[in-house]
Amino acid sequence: MVEPIGPRSLRELTRIIFSRLVVVIVIIALITVGTLIVCLKAPNYYSSSVTFLVKEPRPQNPTVQTVPTYRSLEVFIKTQHEIITSQTVLARTWTILTDPKSSAAVKWQSARQAWQEDSSEENWQLFLQALKELDQEAERRKTDPQIGERFRSEIRQFAKAIEVEIPGGAEVTLSEIFTVSVVQPGPPLRAQNAADCLAKNYVDRYREVQATSSRNAVQFMRGRLASLKQQRLLKAEAALRNFVEKELDSPSDVGILEQLTRAGTEAGRQITVRRFNEEIILIDGGLAEASQQKRQLLEQLPKGLWEPGTRLDQKGELTVPDIGRLAENKLPDNDPILTDIVTIIPETTLKNNVIISQLKAKEVSLLIELNRLKVEYNDEYRGVRDKLTEISRTRRQILRELIGEASSLDIKIATLAARKDEFSRKLEQELKRLDRITTQLVRYQELQNEVALAREEYRKVSSELASALTFQEQEADAITINIVDDAKLPDVKRPVYPRTVLYTLIAAVVGLLLAMAYAFLADHFDHTLGSIEETERYLGVPVIGSIEKGGKGLLT
Repeated sequence: MVEPIGPRSLRELTRIIFSRLVVVIVIIALITVGTLIVCLKAPNYYSSSVTFLVKEPRPQNPTVQTVPTYRSLEVFIKTQHEIITSQTVLARTWTILTDPKSSAAVKWQSARQAWQEDSSEENWQLFLQALKELDQEAERRKTDPQIGERFRSEIRQFAKAIEVEIPGGAEVTLSEIFTVSVVQPGPPLRAQNAADCLAKNYVDRYREVQATSSRNAVQFMRGRLASLKQQRLLKAEAALRNFVEKELDSPSDVGILEQLTRAGTEAGRQITVRRFNEEIILIDGGLAEASQQKRQLLEQLPKGLWEPGTRLDQKGELTVPDIGRLAENKLPDNDPILTDIVTIIPETTLKNNVIISQLKAKEVSLLIELNRLKVEYNDEYRGVRDKLTEISRTRRQILRELIGEASSLDIKIATLAARKDEFSRKLEQELKRLDRITTQLVRYQELQNEVALAREEYRKVSSELASALTFQEQEADAITINIVDDAKLPDVKRPVYPRTVLYTLIAAVVGLLLAMAYAFLADHFDHTLGSIEETERYLGVPVIGSIEKGGKGLLT
C-alpha cells in the first residue's frame, strides 16, 4: 500500500536523501559534467559591435515627402535598420568576408580609400563602379550552380547573427545613437572583421542611396521643367500671340482687353464713354466761351460796318463784317463811324489782344489831348484837325483789329466744333469697337489665365529644381551617419556563447533538482518497511522483537 505524501519531518527528509545519496550524486555529476563537456567541445561564438551617431538630415529634396518632426527620427532609424539588413549590404559584406582577396573586394577597398582621402567627383564615380562590380560578383555567386545555394544560406545565417540595438529599447526613438552587433563563430578576429565590414558597407550603401536619390531628383526636375516649357508654357504663349496677331484688328486692342479684364465689361464701357465725354465737355466749354466773346465783340461794333441785310446769318447769329469795309475809299476819316462813335471793347478781348489794348490806350490819350486843345482852340485849328485825323486812323486800326479778332474767334469756334464732331465720331467708333472686342474678351482671358498658370508652374518647378540642386551640393559634404565606436576585438576568454561557467552552474542546479525529484519519487513508490516505527504504523500491532540483517546469507 502506498502511503499518500504528507508532511515529513526533517529526519525523514534527511533519511530519504541519504538513503539514495549515491544515485543523487551520480545524477548531479552526469548532468553537470555532460554540460561542461558539451560547452568545452562546442565552438566559441564572439560578438563585435559598431556604434553609430545619427545626425538627422533636413532634406530639401522636392521629390521627398517630409515626415513630421516628432516621428522623423523614428522613421529614419527604422529606415537605417532596413538598409543594414538589406540583401545588397549583406551580399556585399559576405562576398568580401568569404574572399577578401578577390578582385572585386580589393578594388572596393582601394576605391573606398581613395574616395575617403579625396572626395572628388571622379573618385566618387570610381567608387560607385567598384560597388557595381562587387554587386555583380555577389550576384554571380548567388546564381552559381555549385555554391549558389550554400552562399544564399550563409547570407541568411549571417542576417540572423546581426542585431540592431537602440539605447532604451525599440520604443525609445528620441536617441540619436544605435549599435549594430555581429556574432560569428571561430576566432575573435572574425567577428571584428565581420562587424567592421558590415559597418563600412552600410555607410557606403546609405551614401549611395542618398546620392542616387538627389541625382534622380535633379534629373526628374529638369525633365519636368523641360517638358512643362515645351508642352505647356510655349504652347500657351504661342496661342496668345496667335490670337493677338490674327484675331485682333490692331495691337491697341490688347490695351482695351486688359482694361476690360481689370475693370469688367460694363465698367470698361463706362470708362470709355466718360473719357470721351470729358473731352467733349471741355470742347463745349471752349465753344461757349469763344461764342460769347465773339458775340460781345460784334455787338460793340458799329452797325454801319455791315452791308444792309448781312449783319445776321440764317441762325440769327451776328456775322463778322467784311474788313474791306474799312478801306479809306469806303470809309473816309471824317466818317461819323470814325469820328463820333467810341467802340466799347470787352475786357476779355483787351486781355487776350495786346495790340487792341495798346491802340485803345492810344485812343484815350489822343482824346485827352484833343479835349485839352479844344479848350484853347476852335475846331478849325490845325492841331485840332490833326488830332481828329489821328484819332480816326487809330479807331480804323482798332476796328480792323476787332474784325480780325472776331475772325480769329470764328476760326476757333469752327475748329472746336470740328474737334467736337471728331470726338463724337471717335466715341461712336470706340463703342462699336468695344462691343466687338467684348465678344473676344472671354477667349483672351482664357489664354491669359493659361499663360499665367503655365508661368507660375514653371516658376515653381524652377524653384524646386534650384532647391534640388542646393540639396545635392549640400548632401555631397553632409554626413548624416558617423561611426562613434569602431568594431573592437572581442576578448578570447569571454565568448558570447557557450558561457561555460554559467551553463555549468545552471546544469548543476538542474541536476540537483532532478536528483531530489528522483529521491522523493523513489521513496514514495518504495513498499519496503525500513524501521520499527514504519512496521507498527503500517501493520497496526506492536513489534515484540527484531533480528539484525545478516547480509545475503541465511540465518541458522
